[in-house]
Amino acid sequence: MAPSMTLAAHPTIPKPEGPVMVCILDGWGVNVEDQYNAVFSADTPNTDALKAVPERYRSVKAHGTAVGLPSDADMGNSEVRGAQGAGAAGAAGAALAKATAAGDETADSFMSARSLRVGHNALGSGQVVDQGARLVDIALETGKMYEGAGWKLISEAFADHTVHFIGLLSDGGVHSRYDQLVGCIKGAVERGAKRIRVHVLTDGRDVPDGSSVTFVQQLEEDLAALADKCDAKIASGGGRMNITMDRYELAHLDEPPC
Repeated sequence: MAPSMTLAAHPTIPKPEGPVMVCILDGWGVNVEDQYNAVFSADTPNTDALKAVPERYRSVKAHGTAVGLPSDADMGNSEVRGAQGAGAAGAAGAALAKATAAGDETADSFMSARSLRVGHNALGSGQVVDQGARLVDIALETGKMYEGAGWKLISEAFADHTVHFIGLLSDGGVHSRYDQLVGCIKGAVERGAKRIRVHVLTDGRDVPDGSSVTFVQQLEEDLAALADKCDAKIASGGGRMNITMDRYELAHLDEPPC
């Protein structure tokens, strides 16, 4: 059943006169209140005034399963299109606000510090909307990944041609997941692919610098395990910001100095 799109009146707070404004604070999170918390340490009189009225203040989860991501370890940011105002997330946020108002020490662990760039496809939707990473998981688990017209077109060339995969090689979760890449490769092999080449974009932004060595080694081992069924190898590679993911147009950083 589709959720109701009617916003019910609050049981105790009267409807205000005039328009209602929604303000999204990018990067504003709820975490342990200590000297390492930039939000807590800053001078924020307006927000403090709002928080001082418990019945008018709520926090919502903007990361993890509350916004349709695969796990609560996944941060919600602009890339994954988080959700603020979704019904299920709002219920969790209300519980956090209640615990905070009551001085419950468990409230701090209820919501980890995550990016709060929220909105886009789920803002105010009243429901948890599965995001891209979760949709890929579902497609791989159910086999629907291989039922689309695009995959069927590619599979027609399995017998005589090479299948190429290109993408970010990391477990950062924002733009890539290693298990999804391996799942796609194994799915191609199980469906008849005889020759596969992988073009990797190493990370260093969503995962620690230097971790690409570990991911490349792991991928080489996983590809070697397919040798009896398919000729699968890494064909090329390069850094994400230097190849295809330079959204800041900083290509000049690759130019040699004068």
